[in-house]
Amino acid sequence: MLLGNNFNLFIDHNQKVFKDYNKKGSNEILVEFNNWSITHITASYLSNVLSKKYNAKIIGYEGYTLISSKLYLSLNAKLKYFISKHFFGKFYRIYKSFNVEKFIRPKINQNILAKSKNKYSDIISKINSKEDLLNLKIDGILVGDLIYDTFLKIKKLPTISIESNELKIYIYESIQLFYYWINYFQKHKVKAVIIVHSTYLYGMIMRIACQRNIPVYRPGYNGIYCIKSKNYTMGEEFIHYPKYFKKLKKDNKIEKVNKSKKLLEEILKKKIKSSKINKYLLKKNNKKKTSVLIAMHNFYDSPHVFGKMLFPDFYEWLNFLVKLSQKTNYIWYLKLHPENNIKDFKFIKKMIGKKSKIKILPSNIKDEQVLKKEIQFVLTCYGTIGYEYAYLGLTIINACKMNPHHAYKFNLNPKNIYEYSKILQNLEKYYIKPSRAEILEFFYIRRFFLVDNWLDLNEKKLLSGFRWQKGVYRSNLYNDWVEDWSKKKHENILQQCRKFINSNNTRTFSRYEKI
Repeated sequence: MLLGNNFNLFIDHNQKVFKDYNKKGSNEILVEFNNWSITHITASYLSNVLSKKYNAKIIGYEGYTLISSKLYLSLNAKLKYFISKHFFGKFYRIYKSFNVEKFIRPKINQNILAKSKNKYSDIISKINSKEDLLNLKIDGILVGDLIYDTFLKIKKLPTISIESNELKIYIYESIQLFYYWINYFQKHKVKAVIIVHSTYLYGMIMRIACQRNIPVYRPGYNGIYCIKSKNYTMGEEFIHYPKYFKKLKKDNKIEKVNKSKKLLEEILKKKIKSSKINKYLLKKNNKKKTSVLIAMHNFYDSPHVFGKMLFPDFYEWLNFLVKLSQKTNYIWYLKLHPENNIKDFKFIKKMIGKKSKIKILPSNIKDEQVLKKEIQFVLTCYGTIGYEYAYLGLTIINACKMNPHHAYKFNLNPKNIYEYSKILQNLEKYYIKPSRAEILEFFYIRRFFLVDNWLDLNEKKLLSGFRWQKGVYRSNLYNDWVEDWSKKKHENILQQCRKFINSNNTRTFSRYEKI
């Protein structure tokens, strides 16, 4: 099969630079199979360093089972999988180019099926609420949140129905997937796992490995994470932000804050389309009626990425606010999330109802138009609006205990629904003046200190686009990577991998932002 020049160039390059790393021991390094170009670069280095350390062969595994691939493939799907894996699949060829020996996907045998049936019968009668599913553990491993979020994602639903037969079948198949991986770890000498995603059912193998004290690594273009049982939700890290900043050398903290200020204000200037940020700074006026903005989320975009929220999902959060709004005399607005589609809009509109006090703002409304409404309070679960609008003086109230800002006081972070309700019904007592100094400290840690461009990629490629549209996920990166490659750069990356693997750190830090 003819491949694009970028693919062939990268495959030839890998075969040359990693030819001496191919190990054939009985130990294994599991690497998640993925089609993003950046993950092929990061995995190629990390997997080969781990392979050499443990004298282990590298095995590629399918992590997207029950997400974009069915647990039980049709005959036609099996044939396509076989042909792709052994003959024409370009991404399989890329993985083979950096010494991946073989590829596996979950296959359910009779023993796994029998065990799954027994477990399903035992737990399904105990799942009587959304919270019950969220708290579901199998053999001591929390998997309920992964099942919950994945079901929302693949079905594009705002919430789940516990009575749904479709959901029950999905839970049953998730249990089968769980026991496949339990069985695999029992029968194979897995020394490390390299993942791309820690959310949705992608994260199941990660949590099983963590329980068995097997190191799990998640490399990205901005650093490498080592995931353990205590930090497998992303929200755990945010508590350390003040500690990180405190450890910085005193003589250059001002310089770092100014660096943070420059970038944050550049972002805000683009959002509000004005060079005069302070023009939009909220000035408290007790004579004005209290106004509240609900900053909507994407219903099915991993609600529990940071851990538990105050509510089971974004639907339940919004439903709570709709009911509470009727008890207040505030002015209420709702701003749609950029990823809310027309189906979401219609659902939200129906949910709010015609007699609601909540006004849905136009989907194309700009930030400067929102701010001109002189909104005083913003409700979010954990959005970036938590520091962006706080910098402009608004009081932000989060509905997730482990949100990115919870270690600081520039947002309000209620610990439970009772406290959340109390605040919302008495907003005039909870107005705060967010500390810009705290926000800049937070922003510095988030955007500089914790960003480690360990591959020395062109920063313009890192900052362009939005999420999956970034250049680092496209095949053009292969060409840029090979063109910029040098023996010195190669050895430096290998050394960084070895150093991190042999440390006790849970992540890499910027090499240019020293403590």
